[in-house]
Amino acid sequence: MNSTILNIYSDKGYLLKIRAEENRIYPYLLKIPAEEYRKLSKHNEALNDLNRLLDIYPNNSYLLKFRAEEYRKLGKHNEALNDLNRLLDIYPNNLYLLKIRAKECCKLGRHNEALNALNQLLDIYPNDKDVLRFQGEVMIDISTELLKMLPNNEQILCIRAQAYTVIGKYDETLSDLNGLLNNNLNNEKILSIRAQTYTASEQYDKASDDLNRLLEINHNNEKALKCSLLMSSIVDEEHSYFELKKYFDNK
Repeated sequence: MNSTILNIYSDKGYLLKIRAEENRIYPYLLKIPAEEYRKLSKHNEALNDLNRLLDIYPNNSYLLKFRAEEYRKLGKHNEALNDLNRLLDIYPNNLYLLKIRAKECCKLGRHNEALNALNQLLDIYPNDKDVLRFQGEVMIDISTELLKMLPNNEQILCIRAQAYTVIGKYDETLSDLNGLLNNNLNNEKILSIRAQTYTASEQYDKASDDLNRLLEINHNNEKALKCSLLMSSIVDEEHSYFELKKYFDNK
């Protein structure tokens, strides 16, 4: 079998001479200094070694993942995204890769691509809390940018308010909703969302006030009536929130 002498410099500066079987052991030997460079936060040096390896083994998934991580640490988001896309060609439904790709898209301001990646994730992993939270963060970024061009837009403020709720930022949710209600005190949609937010943040008296206000506006508001009854009958707080949300969500 063919063999070769590999000259590999360690981080301490001395030369290692290693005899290796060609095309089999070489990549694993060369990745050793790359890993050492990473431990020392020498990301450019690690990249040099990884680039050499990937010239020889362009579809090695370990090396692609390793290089994508190094690119991210150096703020080279386009390059990281290229490697992540190559990895997703190999592992199309990988939860970790889809999450990281969405984050890289956000850093590049490509929010629509990030949302597409997140929606793909939620189709595969519908109950993943990290994905739901990150989706909320992306929606906040997008809606905040849109509000710079369309301040006080009700639809966009509603979207941002609900995204804040998803990630548990209830004060920010209420700030957006209160601003909308200042313009229209009897907005049933906003009152409904605020009642849910008060319930989620355990402000039950205020939630009841909004439900009563909804019934004053519309005596036939069936959802508000059922939720008002639930508020007075359900003791378990978490169960109360999800029962209320279920009624509000059913149209």
